[in-house]
Amino acid sequence: SPPATSPPIEEVTVRGVRGEPGRQEMTAGEVKQMPGSFGDAFRAIEAMPGVTPLLSGVPYFLVRGAPPGNTGFFIDGVRVPALFHLGVGAAVVHPGLIDRVDFYPGGYPARFGRFTGGILSGDIAPTPERTHAEASVRLLDAGGLVSAPIADGRADVVASGRYGYPGPMLSLFAPDVGLSYWDYQTRVRWRVDDRNEVGAFVFGSFDSLSTRDSTTHQWSEALGIQFHRVDLRWDRKTSATGSLRVALTLGYDRTAAGGGTSRSTVADSAGNSTTTTSTNPEDAIESQTVGLRTEWLESLSPDLDVRLGSDV
Repeated sequence: SPPATSPPIEEVTVRGVRGEPGRQEMTAGEVKQMPGSFGDAFRAIEAMPGVTPLLSGVPYFLVRGAPPGNTGFFIDGVRVPALFHLGVGAAVVHPGLIDRVDFYPGGYPARFGRFTGGILSGDIAPTPERTHAEASVRLLDAGGLVSAPIADGRADVVASGRYGYPGPMLSLFAPDVGLSYWDYQTRVRWRVDDRNEVGAFVFGSFDSLSTRDSTTHQWSEALGIQFHRVDLRWDRKTSATGSLRVALTLGYDRTAAGGGTSRSTVADSAGNSTTTTSTNPEDAIESQTVGLRTEWLESLSPDLDVRLGSDV
């Protein structure tokens, strides 16, 4: 019989984009399929190796042993003090705004800087070309998002927010503990011409954890966290493959702890006791920040990118 002929050899070439070393990326689509993330991209970070919450319900993390103060949290290039609300762990921005989250447990890019721990960075999704709206109602909070093009497509606006009402649910397990939170986000962009675009990204978050004294039944704030950001941007296409961003950021942060009540009992020589109730002063830390940053990216070839930047 004639010898069997071997099948022809096919050569297959696969091309792709190599990711940054050390970066772990999660897209919004991947997060929606991850159990326990509740659709929040930042919430999914807790499932990554090397990430441990500082305390249950507190929005600060140890990344590979580094304390929270040495870990950077960023939303669309803007630094924020926290990514989650107290207690329930919902993200401080609407999940519909997030396109992807990058996690750098170490060896992060130089554009973040000034941290010895990891980096958690979320990028905002592009605005849909048509009007879009979504809403969600849960046992603990309700939120919504609306985006629409305006000015014949030369501009677009996005507005979103969430309001939490965990009090009734929390009272079933801890009647002397109260919790409230809310957040808001607004982004406006205006395309001046084919190469220039100006915009603003305004967002903020508020959390308050309070306790009730069993004797006086008075409520006092045990922990309060809030921040607000205004990021003004100018984006310019420097070439067919290059872009430049100049951004001015204004920020306000406030963290408060204490403000509870204390009681002291004093007995005299006759055995009579006197109880004194006093209110402890609230220990609050406030800060205002002003920042300016520039970022320039140019692709010189398919194999070579150049990125330059500065911030103050």
